[in-house]
Amino acid sequence: MHEFKDFGLTFTISKTEKVDQQLLNDFYSELSEVDKDLILYYKNLNFEMESYYIIKSSEKAIGYARIVIEKLYANLFEIFISSDFRELGLGSKLLNYIIEDL
Repeated sequence: MHEFKDFGLTFTISKTEKVDQQLLNDFYSELSEVDKDLILYYKNLNFEMESYYIIKSSEKAIGYARIVIEKLYANLFEIFISSDFRELGLGSKLLNYIIEDL
């Protein structure tokens, strides 16, 4: 787990088995605004090796990333930060943590 303070808030990033369902729903909702058929296809993809990372602020989940490992390569399949936190550079913090963890 990684903890840091920024903008007067405390954030944590950690690896997790599951992602907060509301974050997934928000991600799929935003993606389906672009292409509903694509999101239906995408939601049915299954992979053997997946890892999730979650970022929280004051214990509230505000974002996540989904990594899929195939043929020894780690692929970023999803990254989502709640709209209230997007302009804070938290996606970059999340990616840097993942790189160090892999």
